Amino acid sequence: MATDMATCCWRAEVLAGRGADPFRRDETLMKAASPIEFVSRGLPDTLLVVGENDFPMLQADARAFARKAESLGGHVQVALAPGKDHMGVARGMTDAHDFVLTTVQAFLQREKL
Repeated sequence: MATDMATCCWRAEVLAGRGADPFRRDETLMKAASPIEFVSRGLPDTLLVVGENDFPMLQADARAFARKAESLGGHVQVALAPGKDHMGVARGMTDAHDFVLTTVQAFLQREKL
């Protein structure tokens, strides 16, 4: 993984929200910033929660992330939150009885975190 100045700059752009404008999307930049590009051996057990009604590509992205991590000896749990869109998953963290929060709590307890 490169750590030169150009690499640091594009990462800073993505983190600042630049490059994600749908009318000026830089596909190279977005691919390079994708979490799957940073999966490596030694990744801790990971939970990915995706809403059933989330952005269409996110379920496939989560499964691809899990496959790559598992091919390197990692373990990834992908949980599909029924009836949730992207923000519904985030809101699910605020309700003690919601699928999202109970799934996260169970994962943390199982991992002793």
